[in-house]
Amino acid sequence: MIAEFISLALIYFAVIDPIGTIPIFLSITENLHHKQRQWIALRGSFVAFCVLIFFGLFGSFILTHLKISADTFNIAGGAILFIISLEMVNGRRQARKSKVAAESVPKEELIRLSSSPLAVPLLAGPAAITSVMIFSDFYNVDALFLNVGSIFFAVLLSALILYTAAWGSKFINLTISTVMSRVVGILLAAIAIQTILNGLDNLGIIAL
Repeated sequence: MIAEFISLALIYFAVIDPIGTIPIFLSITENLHHKQRQWIALRGSFVAFCVLIFFGLFGSFILTHLKISADTFNIAGGAILFIISLEMVNGRRQARKSKVAAESVPKEELIRLSSSPLAVPLLAGPAAITSVMIFSDFYNVDALFLNVGSIFFAVLLSALILYTAAWGSKFINLTISTVMSRVVGILLAAIAIQTILNGLDNLGIIAL
């Protein structure tokens, strides 16, 4: 049981990929106070946990009922990431946030950032959601506690990593933040396009 728990937790942690999300997280929250970033990290992780549990319970039924394949879901996730990357490269996110002081950022904006893009699709992205639907079993009592526990552990560890990164962000000045945002935006665009291409390849529309 313990070995299976650790195995599942590692799988979910790998597909959630909080370490790879750190530079994107810091870029989409640039110009915010580190405490606001920490709040976004915690709330975003909680929302991601709820989303993963929801798809573990109902994901297969929803996708089957709507006749949506996992590859189509990946393409949609890639498209959303690409839109976010364009905003980062063009500096639109920073321009919006620089109009007001960090302390005066409305809570609605913090809620929005924590829900999207942090929770979905960065933490609870297509890969994480698909993995939960494939590996999880929510219809047996023992398996239910095992899967929910392993997802919770993976998300909790992810939250701690992002929370720590948010604390460390107070040592990053505006120049570094601006440059990092542009670079991360380009990398995110490449990841988004690759995700879309992989989905198209799996659907047989193109051949890579």
